[in-house]
Amino acid sequence: AAGGSCAGLAYRLDPATQEADLVELVRRETPFHELAHNARWINAATPEGPIRALTFYASPVGVPVRRMSDEETAAWIARACGHAGSCAEYLYNTVAHLESEGIHDRHLWRLQQLVAEEIAGWGPAGP
Repeated sequence: AAGGSCAGLAYRLDPATQEADLVELVRRETPFHELAHNARWINAATPEGPIRALTFYASPVGVPVRRMSDEETAAWIARACGHAGSCAEYLYNTVAHLESEGIHDRHLWRLQQLVAEEIAGWGPAGP
């Protein structure tokens, strides 16, 4: 929702390589020019105080979006693969990294469990 918030991580770029790192980050997170509007500078609260941070987000604006149950979403995630790898692996890495930083997201872990169950149900032949 507009104006919402979430718990997350902020990474500080090395000043010596900041410009090149920022270019690489934007290229990775917005591989298609249609996604460039999904990057935004925000004000973020950190334990050290407020900072300006660049965030990348999935926006439902401008793309056909329909509401899906967690089970339907998990079925799509289990089968999705993009330029950077599988969506299932990305989801697992995300929840595991957040957890290692002390951030437990119940909804993402539920999706992770459903995706794992979906993949396990395929058997050796795959989907």
